[in-house]
Amino acid sequence: MQIAICDDIQKELETIRAALDTYAEAHSGLHFTIDEYIVAEDILKAVEEGEVYDIALMDICMPGVLGTDVAEEMLAKNPEMSVIFLTTSNEYAVEAFAMNATHYLLKPFSQE
Repeated sequence: MQIAICDDIQKELETIRAALDTYAEAHSGLHFTIDEYIVAEDILKAVEEGEVYDIALMDICMPGVLGTDVAEEMLAKNPEMSVIFLTTSNEYAVEAFAMNATHYLLKPFSQE
């Protein structure tokens, strides 16, 4: 399983990565590769160059771009990808679910 995390705050990337690692440990036999992006344009470039993700965990409010816009472009390339938004704002939830987001979590989120 290929997973991408995109958040403009390094500490948030580390928190999300730690939650994924904890989940994997609790579900032995689960294996995945994680790519981390702190710049939204970098994840778009990777997808345009052929990177395929099963799951993308996306922040929404990032400098100069909304994670919902980035996810929309990624989904155009890979409609089977699951998108989970992790954000401090609840104002984009309707837009996120309109694009069939798998989940919408408010930060700080819990392991559950």
